[in-house]
Amino acid sequence: MDPHANLPSLCFWRWIGFESCPGCGLGHSVSHLFHGHWQESWETHKLGAPTIAALLWRIGQLTKIQIHAFRHG
Repeated sequence: MDPHANLPSLCFWRWIGFESCPGCGLGHSVSHLFHGHWQESWETHKLGAPTIAALLWRIGQLTKIQIHAFRHG
């Protein structure tokens, strides 16, 4: 998702007229992080980096569980 693109949105809050949505802000923040725009990410939503860290941690947990299940049948 390109935060700078003015594309149609599926956001309910935008549909009813609100300019800003915390969920959209978080998504834009994560997108900025993936593109290496750290300052823009921080300005868009403060929880962008912690969200990525939590998701990576969870992926690691699930991977560990799957590897264990594969090895021990």
